[in-house]
Amino acid sequence: MGTVREYLRFTPVELRRALDDPTYAGDRLGQISEAWDDEEPEEARCLGVDKAWSGIDLVLDRAGLSTALVNGVVHLVMSDDYGAPSYLRPDEVATAAERLAVLPIAELVDGLDPEVVRAEDPYLLAEWSADDRDYVTYHGERLQRFFTAAAEAGDAIIVTFA
Repeated sequence: MGTVREYLRFTPVELRRALDDPTYAGDRLGQISEAWDDEEPEEARCLGVDKAWSGIDLVLDRAGLSTALVNGVVHLVMSDDYGAPSYLRPDEVATAAERLAVLPIAELVDGLDPEVVRAEDPYLLAEWSADDRDYVTYHGERLQRFFTAAAEAGDAIIVTFA
């Protein structure tokens, strides 16, 4: 068991309502998350990156990008078992999608020094084996596609842990 991260697409109208009404925010997050059925990122309203989130954060950091780019820094006025979800406005999603789209995720993952990974990411990737690298690459590339689709639709993204 461990902490997993989910990215949930909200329309601008849904985001405004979520910001004004914490009960709606919690209910809508639950609806979108529960309805998630492993669709391709371009169609999904929710994308789970499982426990690859810490590896993805490490890759973004090594690429010179702030993890706030995809994780947000502003929080909804609500809390769940893992704290308040953060969010990105549609303009922030568009910026993130643009920056993510040009990242060669597989190359960046393969270029990480296993010793650095072990030192900085003991939570997830103790060995940094080929399977670990494939796992982070898979979820990182899906995240790229999810952000691109959200940006094209003009959606906001809410980021939560489960």
